[in-house]
Amino acid sequence: AESTEEEEQDRCAINQMIVNLVNGRMSDGSIPPGNIKFQSMNYISYTATPYANVLNEGPGLSLYPKDFICTLPEAYEYFGAKVIFGNEEENCPGLPIVRRIQPAEEEQLKKVHKEQLFDLPESFKKSIAWFLCAAAIQRKRDVKKSISMLIHTAAIQNHHFVIYERVRYWLTKTEEVISVCRSIYDIEVHSVTKEDLRDANPYYGFLDEINEDYPIFDELQDEILSLLGDIRNIELGEDKKLEYGEGIHLCVDNCRANKEAEEGTYLRIVYPTDEQLKAMSKAPVFIVIGGNPLSRGLTIDGLVCTFFARNSNLADTLMQMARWFGYRRGYELLQRIWMTDSVVEKFEALTKIDMDLKREVERFMKEGASPSKFGPRIRNIPEIAKFRITSKNKSQQAEYDDFDFCG
Repeated sequence: AESTEEEEQDRCAINQMIVNLVNGRMSDGSIPPGNIKFQSMNYISYTATPYANVLNEGPGLSLYPKDFICTLPEAYEYFGAKVIFGNEEENCPGLPIVRRIQPAEEEQLKKVHKEQLFDLPESFKKSIAWFLCAAAIQRKRDVKKSISMLIHTAAIQNHHFVIYERVRYWLTKTEEVISVCRSIYDIEVHSVTKEDLRDANPYYGFLDEINEDYPIFDELQDEILSLLGDIRNIELGEDKKLEYGEGIHLCVDNCRANKEAEEGTYLRIVYPTDEQLKAMSKAPVFIVIGGNPLSRGLTIDGLVCTFFARNSNLADTLMQMARWFGYRRGYELLQRIWMTDSVVEKFEALTKIDMDLKREVERFMKEGASPSKFGPRIRNIPEIAKFRITSKNKSQQAEYDDFDFCG
């Protein structure tokens, strides 16, 4: 759901109080009695999407960095934008784990959302089928961690419940599901190799541990049938303790989900505790359907597969939706992302923007430049129509250059 006006006002109020505190003011913005200064005040802002922080905060009473601005080194084990989508300017090919949702399927999905069409697009079915294969592989390897798929197709809550019902129904069509699993397994099982990862990230710390030994599909089929035989929600025990089964846990994560849940079940995503995981005979499997809550800081444990049909014309919003960035030790080559051509193009542009900004910040660090005197340059992206770094009301201090003499 979109934020309400009241929520926006609350956030503005909190932000203003932080601004007041950082600048030595009282909570209401007034100067302390007797002009007494706070004895100690340190404020550090830490963010993965700094565009608004830089472009919207001007001189005076603001949160623009006054003393220093720096970039933290990215861990070699981290699957970030450059590793996944590549960066041609740095001769990084990217990891070939992205699959395309065709324009005709986008239109088909809109009709599914509006309940004008019942059948899921083929790429949607393939993504679920690959997830089942990957989950079966992980279980065969005796992994005892949660295994998840993320489905993010819309912001509208009603659409989440429609997709939930369609996915649940399709998973009951056992023969068709197994057939799609078999065909997608033949295509995907060797499509991403250790060499691909070496090319995308030659410094990856666990290259020697990667397991490229995959079973034939017939050895996975019983495990997939076991998953399909127990499609459930997370259950609530008598003591309200969350209980998990050995099949597929279907979850919807939005603020209405638990109000809509059947009695005795919990529809939102909550992962088992470490203690519960140790007691399980098999790794628990989750398919999580949702929108905005999933794109604002929620970690999806063991995220193997993503079907992402959202779009945004704001770079920072799109980057915040990217749950597939993270650490994938033990299933590096199994991860897959389905998304549209336009979103792939935007993420490819985002890798350039990101690397440019990191280099700019490193220049500040090496030259000792004060951010209070110089504003970092951020690459604009006119080659993609209507795609902006951040919203206009978050870039009020931006100054646009007509020329770029880099290089």
